[in-house]
Amino acid sequence: MQVEHIGILVASLVSVGAFVKSILETRQRKSGLKQERELREKDMARLDLDEFLKRQRMPKVEFTLGCNIWQPGESDYLSEIVMSVHNKGAVQLKAVDTLIKVRGLRAGTTLESDVKSNRLAFVDELLRVKPFSGKWGFFFVEPGVRQLLTFPMKIPEGYSHILVRVIFKYGEVQGQEYGRPHSAERIFEVKPGMVKPLEDEMR
Repeated sequence: MQVEHIGILVASLVSVGAFVKSILETRQRKSGLKQERELREKDMARLDLDEFLKRQRMPKVEFTLGCNIWQPGESDYLSEIVMSVHNKGAVQLKAVDTLIKVRGLRAGTTLESDVKSNRLAFVDELLRVKPFSGKWGFFFVEPGVRQLLTFPMKIPEGYSHILVRVIFKYGEVQGQEYGRPHSAERIFEVKPGMVKPLEDEMR
């Protein structure tokens, strides 16, 4: 009988030991998962902080376009493309590889969409130019400053509307090349005395 009782006691102890071991292993797993979750949260917070600091070091730019149009004679139009670059960030903006593209829509033309992009097709290219080139192939805008840049061009007679698109790339930011493009695009009606300045937007 004593041997039988001892066997039962041993079995009970083994069962209790297994139960305790299971509880400890469960706690260890939960502790490990908790530590892993905390480490992951710390990593995400650090990444969010790094991204936040990176964005704080980048210019925050509001880029808009205007267009002044006159007809000094009886045929072609004189046009002035106006680029408004407002640096709302805390660091200087240095813009490189600026490209101005102007396409025209002739009066009376049937409106058609481009097959690939499904955008309204402005068939004729009137201008494609990089206004800043050579040694001074860039422009800069200090923090908090709105800079107006202009480019004069001729619009031939016979066009009713023009599509103006300007693209520039972010240059060096705090010693590092960035290269992200920024663009703006607008349609303007070609009409004698048609003036689309940006002064009203600046008030």
